[in-house]
Amino acid sequence: ASFEQCFRVLGKHAICIVCPRSLNLAPYVSLYAPYALDVRIEQFDDTHFTSVDSYNRLLLSPRFYARFLDVKHILLYQLDAWVFKDELEKWCSAGYDYIGAPWFTDRGEILPFAGNGGFCLRNAQACHDLLTRHHTGPWKYSFFLAAIPARTKIRGYAKQALHCLEMAACKASTPTYFAHYRGLEDMAFVKAMSDIAAYSVAPPQIAMHFSFERFPEVLFQRTKGELPFGAHALARYAPQFWASWVPVLREGPSYA
Repeated sequence: ASFEQCFRVLGKHAICIVCPRSLNLAPYVSLYAPYALDVRIEQFDDTHFTSVDSYNRLLLSPRFYARFLDVKHILLYQLDAWVFKDELEKWCSAGYDYIGAPWFTDRGEILPFAGNGGFCLRNAQACHDLLTRHHTGPWKYSFFLAAIPARTKIRGYAKQALHCLEMAACKASTPTYFAHYRGLEDMAFVKAMSDIAAYSVAPPQIAMHFSFERFPEVLFQRTKGELPFGAHALARYAPQFWASWVPVLREGPSYA
């Protein structure tokens, strides 16, 4: 349903399927064939699609963005996302290098930065540059410490923290940092782009009009009842809220 919604709403734009090499594309082709669109296919090694960690490493690889340097922006649309209206050109012209849904604490408090990667807009050249060019500065200490994975055991925390401090002490560049990073790729991008003056990330008060993820009820109130461009993880976080606008969510828990 998410896949077809992408073609219905964004079909006038260039669409690319990113997938593992072994994926049987026939079911997907049958879904977009009625729209008579020329869909681009970009395949990567299957190893990048075996886990969340392997996906994170793919999205933090310059090789990924090198495939898309022929365009200015890429809208990452994971198949648990939903697009409500075609505002792609509007957001591409907004001047940001990265736009993603606001993040929250578990208590529902909105964080001062945004950037969920499940439905996000990225400047392809800016992302490639961030991963390949040498950037150091006063941000490096907090930035490297942020690389400690959230679910690491205590012993792992100590080992990773020591490694991060060593990298910071030798003023390691961003390419070195990203090569060793083992966390969520969207957090890495937002942290780096927020701390380096050359890049621009949409703040929460802007990003909430672009996308919702967690606590959509809170964001819906803040946008005064206006739906965003799209949303991510609808069935995971708030299927009851989204059922009014996404008919497939009314069909029961089997979709989630």
